[in-house]
Amino acid sequence: DHLVVYALQTGDWSVEGALVYNRYRHDPGEAGDARPRYGPLRSWLHNPLLVLPPIWVAAVGRPALRPVALGLSLHLLLDYIWWPRYTLAFWRSGRRCEHCGRSDRRLTVHWRRAWGEPELRTLCRPCFERSVRLARGSVVH
Repeated sequence: DHLVVYALQTGDWSVEGALVYNRYRHDPGEAGDARPRYGPLRSWLHNPLLVLPPIWVAAVGRPALRPVALGLSLHLLLDYIWWPRYTLAFWRSGRRCEHCGRSDRRLTVHWRRAWGEPELRTLCRPCFERSVRLARGSVVH
């Protein structure tokens, strides 16, 4: 389903293109990077309340649908397993950017990939881009 959403947004139906796009989608890039970023690759099918009840009801009468229902359930579990931690980080920040303190911008919870426990931070997009460039040792504008 992610590939279909990517293809509908970009017109590119290649798996390779989708994988490359997914790698740089959240990356602010270097100065001058003007590649398009289309936003989330999730459709309405990622709403568990809309998808899971009908598929499990259908699977009761048709045993052939049970693997599909189980696969969708596991897929959505993997997509939403971080949701409680992201929500707690968002509320812990006071619904403000942890770097600049603004609350009038759209905020996103970002996590630093680490071997241990990930560090969750609530940041606005400009502060996130600055922090990534600073971590890379790039010039911050």
